[in-house]
Amino acid sequence: MFEQLLSGFLSSSHGNEAASALASHGLSQDQASSLLGQALPAAASALQSSSATPDQGGGLLGMLGGSGGAGALAGALGGLLGGQGVQGAIENAGAVLVATKIADVIAEHQGWDKAKCEAAAAVVAPFIVRYAHEKLASKE
Repeated sequence: MFEQLLSGFLSSSHGNEAASALASHGLSQDQASSLLGQALPAAASALQSSSATPDQGGGLLGMLGGSGGAGALAGALGGLLGGQGVQGAIENAGAVLVATKIADVIAEHQGWDKAKCEAAAAVVAPFIVRYAHEKLASKE
């Protein structure tokens, strides 16, 4: 479901903004395109996992128990305490989960050190989560 949902990301304004953000962090256009191409399937997998029902190991319980769970909880609390409300908390938690998965995939494919992978993932994850949220909201 999420792979199809994210299929238009690269040609969207969110995708262009993500590529520009990566460029502002020193990546070439080719590197940014390659990274985004690797990031999208990872993001789709993370979003799919987080949307599964609790009995399938997903949902909020799955988020908090899986890889990146502590970061997702911190992101959610940061959203709440930052005055972004429940929606902001969910988006923050989602961005942390997506970034965690993207960083793992980038590390496999790019051979970069962990800090560089995490930084690149942290740059693109909010754009992907915001895009997915807007696409899901438009389907309701």
